[in-house]
Amino acid sequence: MSESHAPVTGAPPRAADIEQIVLSWPDPAQGVTKQELRSLFSQLGETRFEREIARMRAAGRVTAVWEERPNRAGRPQPQVVYRRDDGVGREARADEPATGPA
Repeated sequence: MSESHAPVTGAPPRAADIEQIVLSWPDPAQGVTKQELRSLFSQLGETRFEREIARMRAAGRVTAVWEERPNRAGRPQPQVVYRRDDGVGREARADEPATGPA
């Protein structure tokens, strides 16, 4: 992940900013995890971040799927991954946490 993908304006990020990151991710097949987005948009705070993610998904151009990805310790862990909507993969429910299913 590169910090160069973060918005460069002084204005607070919006769902369109988050969506643009997902739509322009260098490797669309790889996608971007919710944790990576949370790191890029940490200044939003948890409630606003979740609201902006919900708006992004409601717009319909981005999908969320559960995938096994390495966690910080390098062990596989279910994570929400966002990518351009191509209809592939298991959609994450809006009420499921980013760390994996219950």
